[in-house]
Amino acid sequence: MDTEEGGQLLPEALARLEELKLGDMTRIGRLRFMGACRLYGFLEGNVFHVLWWDPNHEIWPYEKEHS
Repeated sequence: MDTEEGGQLLPEALARLEELKLGDMTRIGRLRFMGACRLYGFLEGNVFHVLWWDPNHEIWPYEKEHS
């Protein structure tokens, strides 16, 4: 499972998706807050279901291009 900006979901987070029987979820969304803070989840209708609060951008890390 990859994001638009690259990077890979941590194995622990992927295992948690499997545990929740959401392993086939292909559209994990992200809400970005100030700095590194992220909120991950998925949209079902008009409801955003929260999966993870990631204050340090560690759940789905990526390497910036050109850095």
